Amino acid sequence: MLEQDFEKQLAAYFEDELDDEGLAMLAQTVREVPAHRRRYQREMRIHTLLRESAMVLRAGETQKPNMVRNWRRITAIAATLVLLGTAGMFFATSWNESEKIGYCLHVSEVDEMLLGRNGRFIPILKNMVLRAGDQILAKSSVQAAFKLDGVGMVTVNGYAELVLAGVSERIAMEIKSGELLLEADHRENGSPPLIIQTPKAEVEVMGTVFGLEVDPVATRVRVHEGRVNFRDVTTKRTVSVNAGQYCVSGGGSLEAHDQAELSPDTLMPGTIRLVATDDLYTERKVVLNGNDLKIENGRRVSYLKFEVPDVGAISGARLRLKQSVDPGAGTLQIWEGSHHHWSERTNSTDQLPKPVRAFGERSGWVKLNQEIEIDVSSLIQGPGVYTMLMTLGDVSNDIWFGSRESNRPPELILFLHPASL
Repeated sequence: MLEQDFEKQLAAYFEDELDDEGLAMLAQTVREVPAHRRRYQREMRIHTLLRESAMVLRAGETQKPNMVRNWRRITAIAATLVLLGTAGMFFATSWNESEKIGYCLHVSEVDEMLLGRNGRFIPILKNMVLRAGDQILAKSSVQAAFKLDGVGMVTVNGYAELVLAGVSERIAMEIKSGELLLEADHRENGSPPLIIQTPKAEVEVMGTVFGLEVDPVATRVRVHEGRVNFRDVTTKRTVSVNAGQYCVSGGGSLEAHDQAELSPDTLMPGTIRLVATDDLYTERKVVLNGNDLKIENGRRVSYLKFEVPDVGAISGARLRLKQSVDPGAGTLQIWEGSHHHWSERTNSTDQLPKPVRAFGERSGWVKLNQEIEIDVSSLIQGPGVYTMLMTLGDVSNDIWFGSRESNRPPELILFLHPASL
């Protein structure tokens, strides 16, 4: 993309005038062109600083008699933003109405975590201000840390969806899904507890360190320091969970257990892990099968086959891949295969399925030893055999993942509907 075209798109983005195609083009050039990425990040930092300055002025209007002068100052800030190629009025109105409750300390991947406010979504950047009611969406294995007033430190690890409430509300945070670590601020005796809500549980905290794993079917808490009260919202039962213990809601009886009994591979209730029954990759016209699945634009394509048993209603599915040997970058695309009549014994590319429909995608770097997940819910609808093809959709270096013959096999993670439990 030419520099002048990028500047026009950047201005349109901050004016909220880009359609879906324009947003996709802007995201691609920010990912792939370092100069454009730096320019985008610089504009975001400027926007954040000036936006907060504008809100400080607006908040002070109730205490200053000269309201016209204050609004003129806000308008001047907006004009400055316009001169920078942005639309200041977008930032100085409804985007900032709710209470400021914290900020982002760190985020590992640009464009992999989004901040939603008043129906608008933008990438989260370091030092970005957080407000009551903000929605946070993590789209991949991104990691981020937030400092929230009255809550403490919140670390998000991988896919997650949460909503931040004001410190005066009963619910400090609603976690809809994901894996998080909370280092909660100490609360004095007599003060109300901090309450974290999930679809299946409530956690009451007076100051402790604990981890949460959340999905629509179950919630698991692991307490590392202090103690929490863990309440199952279905049975209304509450149990105390102390340091070194864990407890699961949505999976039957509510009891605290020793964390030493919990292996790293212990799944949540309502979650099923399947390993590929067959996998291989092709390099031009040659079929190859070994410890690696290699993907490269125009040269290498990988194939996966999974057999899904009849386990009940499936509410979602993710493909889990684990990097092996050679990290790389690009737009990884997952395709539905045209047929399932192939196996690792297939030795001709003419006998392998063709790509029919793209239903999953991930862009950016896959780092050494990184584990990534891609949502494939639109393909996995019930029991049956499923074939997936993996390609890189742009010019990039190759990526290697572990095959089922390795100790890092591709996995299909199924999430069951609560009615199936």
